[in-house]
Amino acid sequence: MRPGEKLFEELLIGENATGTNHPRIFKTSEPILPYEDLLAALERVEDAIQQVDLAELQDMLRTTVEGYVPAGAVHAVAAGKDEWQPASRTCTEPMFEADFASCVAVVTASAVLSAGLIFLLKPLLARHLLAHPNERSSHATATPEGAGYGVMGALLAVCTALLLFATLPPPSLIPVLAGAAVLTVVGGLDDAHALAVSWRLLAQALVALGVVLLMPQDFRLLPDLLPLGLERALLVIGVVGFVNAINFLDGLDWMTVAQVVPMTLGAAILCGLGVLPVSIGVLALTLLGAMLGFAAFNKHPARIFLGDAGSLPIGLVLAYMLIYVAEAHIVSAILLALYTLADAALTFFRRLRNGERVFSAHRSHFYQRAVTQGLRVPQVTARVFWLGLWLMTLAIAAALARTLAADISALLMGLAGVWFVLFNFAKGR
Repeated sequence: MRPGEKLFEELLIGENATGTNHPRIFKTSEPILPYEDLLAALERVEDAIQQVDLAELQDMLRTTVEGYVPAGAVHAVAAGKDEWQPASRTCTEPMFEADFASCVAVVTASAVLSAGLIFLLKPLLARHLLAHPNERSSHATATPEGAGYGVMGALLAVCTALLLFATLPPPSLIPVLAGAAVLTVVGGLDDAHALAVSWRLLAQALVALGVVLLMPQDFRLLPDLLPLGLERALLVIGVVGFVNAINFLDGLDWMTVAQVVPMTLGAAILCGLGVLPVSIGVLALTLLGAMLGFAAFNKHPARIFLGDAGSLPIGLVLAYMLIYVAEAHIVSAILLALYTLADAALTFFRRLRNGERVFSAHRSHFYQRAVTQGLRVPQVTARVFWLGLWLMTLAIAAALARTLAADISALLMGLAGVWFVLFNFAKGR
């Protein structure tokens, strides 16, 4: 025998064991508590714990567990009932305060670093990377772009520091951070030299493929519906599509901020509620802070634009975050991204139907048509932001409820909100 190995395994309870074909293997028929009775018993346990009702706990155990006899030592706890305090009163509140302080610190550090980098880069970008207005632009004067370098620099720096000095549980952030760094470079090259669409898509596809392939092997979204290979292929396509959706909808001052802030805030709240992994919550908080730092410079009329150096990697980070939201509750992921997906997809298929070049620059997205029809830029971005907060609220509610009725209700209310905003944009004033 090996050290620590057991010669015999005794798993039988009671004296009603019967033999089998193997002389050393026995079987038994033990009483099983029906599932409905088990749920009722657990509810009694929870109520008794909340009320510190030891007698109720013992009574439940006597009626549920055959042969249960309470030990005398248990009664010593009851003697101190009036002085007993729930553990949550002494442990949970300090823990919550510490976690909240840590979240604020991450957001603040990322925001300050992002704003500082953008401030330092702005004079250089104004000399070498100006976005000149044209017939498709929403701005009237030449404006520097490339603030994405500051946003992604802050995100990469803060996440790297946390990876080095803190212990983050899986999933690993290294693949998505490496992919974001690559897309920052690709986006910067496109800002400076206008890369061919084929080269941009190839780079995005390779990055998405690498990120998806490096996800945990046991990660599945729809294991009962799709084989692993097909699911991973669809994830790659979805990531590339979402990267481009964020890029397409980065066409007004504060437009990307109005989309990213509710998405990342929603993911951070879901993490705080225990729905998402801690590492995904950290990623969401870091991006939230970085975008808040950028928002100070992008308020209408913007002093600097994000550029593809920011919109492409931001799309990747959001896609990675939403994949894990979908693993926890797929309806919540759909709701968080619903406006972005709706405006991008409806515009894409409308232009495809009309025979237009779908990857060329244009001004026919719903939010762009709203400005053309007379709405002011702040009016448009404010509506997108408030819609995002509405969708975030529905996503959180659906994740907590986890019932079919709640999912259907949340989706219908989310779709109604998106339809109302898009209809309002198409109509204009």
